[in-house]
Amino acid sequence: MTSPYGIEGRAAIVTGASRGIGLAVAEALAAAGARVCVTARDPEGVGRAAERVGGIGLAGSVADPAHLRELTELALREFGRIDVVVNNAATNQPYGPLMDADPDRWREAFTVNVEAPLRLVQCVWRGWTREHGGAVVNICTEGAGHVGPHVGAYGTGSTDSNRTRDTASSTDFRSPPPSASAHSTSTSPRSIATPGSAYLPKTTVTGTARTGPGK
Repeated sequence: MTSPYGIEGRAAIVTGASRGIGLAVAEALAAAGARVCVTARDPEGVGRAAERVGGIGLAGSVADPAHLRELTELALREFGRIDVVVNNAATNQPYGPLMDADPDRWREAFTVNVEAPLRLVQCVWRGWTREHGGAVVNICTEGAGHVGPHVGAYGTGSTDSNRTRDTASSTDFRSPPPSASAHSTSTSPRSIATPGSAYLPKTTVTGTARTGPGK
């Protein structure tokens, strides 16, 4: 049966895919017929996720540029193409009053939340998208539109991730050969009940990341 999403047989990379939203996205892509490459920091979690989606995985930090290059090379080697990139990996630290924030940890947050998605898209662009087209989805947060208390670094980083999406859409990312097409978008879900949101007050969590039976 043909996938209603038109991605059957295509290949996708999903970051932060060992649990929560990332795992749910990876499973949805696999269910629609895509071949999926997952990544996250936890090797065991990546192994489990790759097995669940019937795909491949590579453990590592998106903050490491070498890891992003290796991830792109792995997907191209195993799948021969990369049609979709889902930038989901993120950190919500440092959490707390802005005036108490450690600037070094703030910088680390920007490396993961802003710089890493750009680096991965650049890797995939050079390896596949420039000639063949593709799609990029940045998973951001409702904090990209308004920053709540104690999450200044996370919200500001998500805003910059949105701006990165806008920049990509308005420059050479939209300029593949005439036979190909490329586009980028972002989505900003509200607080979802995942391990990454455990620090939030219960009243701020509005949904759950749905995965298959037994999740």
